[in-house]
Amino acid sequence: MPAASGTNIISKKNHNILGLAVKCRLITVDQEKQLLSKLIEKLQKDPDYYVVQLFREDNYLSEENIDFLFAVKKHLELKMLDKRFGELGVANKLIRPEKVKKALDLQSELFKKNQESKLIGDILLEQKEITRANKASILLSQDRVKDELLAQAINDIASNEMEKISINMRFGAIAVKKGIITITQLNQALKVQKDENGSQKPRRYLGEIFKELFGLSEKDLIHILKIQKEFEKQRLSLEKALSRYNQETNTNKRLSKLFEYRFSKNKLKAYIRIANEFSEEILVPDVLNWLKSIGISFGICDDKSIRDFLAKGTLGSEIMIARGYLPTEPANESIEFLFDTKLHTNGNETDSKKISFVKKGDILARIIPHKEGKPGKDVSGFHIVPPRHKIIPLGSGKGVVKKGVIFFADTDGNPTLYKNRTLFVTPCDQTYPTKHFAGHIKTDLGAKYQSANLKVDGNIEKGGKVICHGLTVLGDVKGQIRATGEIRIKGSIGTDPDTTGNPCIISAHGNIFANKNIANTVIITSKMLKAPNADLISSKVYAFQDIFLKNIYSKKGAASLLQIGKNPNLKLDAVNRSIDEQKQALRKLLHEDELDEIKNWFDGKIQVQNDYLDQQNILKHLLNLLDDKAFENFGTLEQEINAFQNPSGSSTDRENQNLLKTDTLKQFTNELLNDTRKLSPEDRKSHYTEMLDIKFGMYRAAVNATQRHKNEYNAQKDFILQKITKLKPEIIGKKQEIEDLYNKKDFLKLRETKLTPAGNPAVRVKNQVEKGIVIKGKKSAMTLDQTMYGVKFSEQQKSATDTAQITIEGFYD
Repeated sequence: MPAASGTNIISKKNHNILGLAVKCRLITVDQEKQLLSKLIEKLQKDPDYYVVQLFREDNYLSEENIDFLFAVKKHLELKMLDKRFGELGVANKLIRPEKVKKALDLQSELFKKNQESKLIGDILLEQKEITRANKASILLSQDRVKDELLAQAINDIASNEMEKISINMRFGAIAVKKGIITITQLNQALKVQKDENGSQKPRRYLGEIFKELFGLSEKDLIHILKIQKEFEKQRLSLEKALSRYNQETNTNKRLSKLFEYRFSKNKLKAYIRIANEFSEEILVPDVLNWLKSIGISFGICDDKSIRDFLAKGTLGSEIMIARGYLPTEPANESIEFLFDTKLHTNGNETDSKKISFVKKGDILARIIPHKEGKPGKDVSGFHIVPPRHKIIPLGSGKGVVKKGVIFFADTDGNPTLYKNRTLFVTPCDQTYPTKHFAGHIKTDLGAKYQSANLKVDGNIEKGGKVICHGLTVLGDVKGQIRATGEIRIKGSIGTDPDTTGNPCIISAHGNIFANKNIANTVIITSKMLKAPNADLISSKVYAFQDIFLKNIYSKKGAASLLQIGKNPNLKLDAVNRSIDEQKQALRKLLHEDELDEIKNWFDGKIQVQNDYLDQQNILKHLLNLLDDKAFENFGTLEQEINAFQNPSGSSTDRENQNLLKTDTLKQFTNELLNDTRKLSPEDRKSHYTEMLDIKFGMYRAAVNATQRHKNEYNAQKDFILQKITKLKPEIIGKKQEIEDLYNKKDFLKLRETKLTPAGNPAVRVKNQVEKGIVIKGKKSAMTLDQTMYGVKFSEQQKSATDTAQITIEGFYD
């Protein structure tokens, strides 16, 4: 299963070996970028893929160089452990620093000579710079002793006979406590050991005696030794000494106590303030290193300004230590129109005498392109994306063509800007010629009669399809008709309702007149259906105005439906569905879900860092409040929370009042206040100070981690963008398809705005309306629960607040 993007897809193992290859100059930085992109692609298919396979497959490295790389890797891992070994030794005054450096240098020379690594402990022991006991202590503290050598190592940490006895006694005590031997057996073994020592026999470890006398298993022996190892490590406390010794960490902690830092809300400025007086010299490199550890790495002021601040600053002095810069604003796209767009409002002509007239080929408008803004950068070194430029989505509708950034008229007529988003040119009033078609229409005639009034002498059969302006059919209609004008049909309409199959479909912008029965048909008209002598059987009629019929029936459970008062724009619904479908397809082509996923992942990592920073600010604010005695005499948590948010003390920083900006921070503060409310002020201060140190350490760790996450985010984003680039032709085509659909939608809506209903539309039926027939208005509907005769249906709504409903009256009322 492919690894999900947005997670830490590139393992630490792959990161380390790539970085090492660059450091060893086996590959270049550019090759590393290429490998990262290829690696992400491989990992999408195989999460366990190892970059070394890529070295071999694409011939980046020879087998000799790969072997060398792993030898260096092993040596560096050992060197890191040995560096730690030396630090532990120096911190605990077991070795002198210069001896450690000399041993590490010798270790490097030996590796260069024969590519073999030698342990620093062995080097120092051979040179008699460290005792066996001290070497064993350090190795034990580092967990570098294998289980089978634990007994010897624990025995070795004793530097004299008394220590050896104590270690043996601890071993025996653990064995008894764990129920592996009895106290009697322990005393028996100790006596054997003492007798052996007195008779000058070779000294045996107590565990060996347990094995001989009581059959102690190797597993039990290792179990006891592991427990004892942890005890001895705690007793030695070498790691604690090392943490105190580590100069960089100590320096950073010291500076954190001397200085307070804050960021502006957008992280474009960072400040440091002298919080405590100091007399010792503080070096600029130490300050720069401390700034980096707290997430300030860009736009830092010059060294002279820092030196002057350190030399001349007093308690409370503040300096803007770093400044980022804002992104530049983009120049938005604009459109120049070459006709008076105010003459048309949403497609309605305001003054027909002033309507401008254009000829085919005239320029209607031109787009003035946008200019991109340039990104900014905050004091943490993160880019600030400039605002997106605004694009005016101007489409070219019917009668308009777009070439590049220019819109041309494609026909003579009146230009219209609909809803400020689509240009149309509507033809001027024109006369339509009358044409005849002799015989029956059995096929699709296409657009041959689109601009004509057509008179058909025969039938329009089931496979026939006609597109025209006006239409008169002397025979029957069983096919499809689409007309921009009026339709008159002398014969019957539709197929036998007792048969199944596709219905006959008739649509017109003008009136539809029918003389005979209508069955299994869908009729759509922007005006009225007038068929007073016709029966409507199992059909659907959508009319903007009135419907006149003789009878309405339903057959085979297919109820007839009649809707009035609503412009029947079924095409618009279909266009809207198509727009939604194509938008989803475009989103898939643009890999927007993947991009959102990795962005959310990276934003989450940054948020972790910011949360630790906010928690530090809360703790600093609490310490200030304690100094101001703001919590004195308060007995409830609510009072303390109120004091936190509305401090009145003189030394509190007013900028800290808006610290509880998220629910997470509110919860953190409330829990902190609640947990410490009953402590004394001194204990509270001690607790908050300790918490501040912890949060500071967590923040620094998050700052370092975020830099690594940033590199991985960029690599994954580049990989996705490469996939998008390959799909560019499809993306351009899909965007054009969506634009065309929007233009079509606006054309349908533009045509709709010119329609006004004549009075209150109604369905009038001279004779019978069968039970089960559905009558719909614009806002209401009714299904007849009984058969009726000679009725009129209309929609009534007394006021805007009342519910619309279908009313029934007599046909002639």
